[in-house]
Amino acid sequence: MISIIYIHKGNPYYLLPNLLNTRRFNRKNPIILLGDDENEYVKDFGFLHYKIDDYMDRAGEFEQFY
Repeated sequence: MISIIYIHKGNPYYLLPNLLNTRRFNRKNPIILLGDDENEYVKDFGFLHYKIDDYMDRAGEFEQFY
């Protein structure tokens, strides 16, 4: 089993339909959204949600090598 990770800020019209479609074809895999306050509501639909700002310090380290 693998985790499927989305990274997105904001709440555009297509975000939830994309997550739901991903779940449709990946029922056993955890689906994670690394997002912000605007899209935290996806937890109500059974998706895992983590705040992107909690990981920004490490993103700077990654950027040096990317």
